[in-house]
Amino acid sequence: MFKNRLYDLKAYRKDREELRDAALKNPLYLEEVFALAFAVSDKNHHKACWILELVCEEKLELILPYLDRFCEVLPLYENQSALRPMSKIAMLLTQQYPERFSENQIQKIIETSFDRLISRTKVAAKVYAMDVLFELGKHHKWIHPELKQIITQDYISHSPGYKAHTRMLLKKMN
Repeated sequence: MFKNRLYDLKAYRKDREELRDAALKNPLYLEEVFALAFAVSDKNHHKACWILELVCEEKLELILPYLDRFCEVLPLYENQSALRPMSKIAMLLTQQYPERFSENQIQKIIETSFDRLISRTKVAAKVYAMDVLFELGKHHKWIHPELKQIITQDYISHSPGYKAHTRMLLKKMN
């Protein structure tokens, strides 16, 4: 029943919040959210990603047992509706739990974030990727110079939102 609700979900915030609340109350539903969100070959995986984002905003620690799987599938997302929420979750995790990642997981997140920045990804996912790289650059010194170069080069061709975020990050890195 819950899985059917996930498959039938529309993007309305109220509907997403209802499913988030149901998943937070029922561990079996939460398992279904994780399973579908990580099943990138399922045409409806993006809907579970929407719910997972809201779950993580409320209780980020619920994803910690799934870090291996999260890092494994993060580079596989191509659906624009899944990229934004999963990029946001990566940002939240690197801001709040950077010490929980293995070196291999960090490398996957770094590579994926740089890939998002240089690909034809929508701005929101790029901004989250910038934030991930900024956070990880605090521990891996080579990241900030690379990040500066990419966002400075791309600055002119992007939206005002991208430009504003770039200026803010450049100030933080200088």
